[in-house]
Amino acid sequence: MLSVVQNNIRAQIALDEHRTISADVVSRSEAGARLKVEDAFAVPDTFVLTVSGAESFLVCNVTTRLPGEIGVRFT
Repeated sequence: MLSVVQNNIRAQIALDEHRTISADVVSRSEAGARLKVEDAFAVPDTFVLTVSGAESFLVCNVTTRLPGEIGVRFT
């Protein structure tokens, strides 16, 4: 069973090499996360997520789109 961690950590979604969208990690598990974003439909289907304070990045696939929120699975 995967444990879910509730948090509100700032993150950046890479649109391309030069542009990003701000996001908040609302909850996460080993498999994926729920992100709060201003425009869920502006986020590409696959993207790189950089979490504030982390040295690494995560490649994500969008699984759910709701107004102001997306669900992602880590690849």
